Amino acid sequence: MTASLPVGDGAEAVAVGSGRVWVASYRAGTLTQVDPRNGARTSGPAIGRPHDVTLHAGKAYVAALGPATFGGNVTQFDAVSGGRTGGVTFPTPPCSLTSGTYGVWIAGCPDVDELVVDGSNVATGERVTIPNAAHLSAANAREALGGMAMGEGGVWVIGDANDRMLWRIDPHLHRIVATIRLDFPPAKLAVGEGAVWVTDGLDDRLVQVDPDTNRIVRRIPVGRGAGGVAVGADSVWVTGAIDHSITRVDPSTGRVVDTIPVAASPQAVAVGHEGVWVVGDAR
Repeated sequence: MTASLPVGDGAEAVAVGSGRVWVASYRAGTLTQVDPRNGARTSGPAIGRPHDVTLHAGKAYVAALGPATFGGNVTQFDAVSGGRTGGVTFPTPPCSLTSGTYGVWIAGCPDVDELVVDGSNVATGERVTIPNAAHLSAANAREALGGMAMGEGGVWVIGDANDRMLWRIDPHLHRIVATIRLDFPPAKLAVGEGAVWVTDGLDDRLVQVDPDTNRIVRRIPVGRGAGGVAVGADSVWVTGAIDHSITRVDPSTGRVVDTIPVAASPQAVAVGHEGVWVVGDAR
């Protein structure tokens, strides 16, 4: 069974937890909370232009550009009521967020920071420097750290089309312990079912990395425009923005078990509350 709900224009991130589904809409500059039990929606303005969201310990953390020119912020909200409870500003735009066993981490572009959270007090903690290419040029200068994920003993971060890397950070030592060169432009990533999963938006593939060896072990064709990826319900789910589809992959075999059409051009996906939640542009 599928159903569609309107959210803000430019929805590009979704997270599930605390009995709510959170959607960040960049163009509209809004945040939407959905009650999955009845579909009731509550929307309000974000602090700037939101483009990523994660839920942790009853709070929602939203990464956004602005409100200062060229700067950004991470704002903390109550995950159920939606009320703003804290936050921290950045002199550069925050690229992506992740949370889980090791707390809340942010790719502040160009580096990665662990957030120190004490109730409503949010601050940046220890920083992990993400190195640029040894011989920097216009062709390999990284513009953004395109995605983060947590699990399998690490915090994982990808570069972008210019800097095609996957870094593994030890969350206790606060240092990079593995650098994995990718032969494709990484789009997004997720961790779960014993693997790290990176989407290849150029060749429309889901790439599996073994965290025991830090090596690519499998490449799986998925829908066109591969981007958002999530792990849950014993499956890996991948958005296909061009095909207007969600591909469901069996993580143990790498076999595509279902391709589900969606009305929107999907950008992000999350799994939880007895459903798979997909956001995108329906225009």
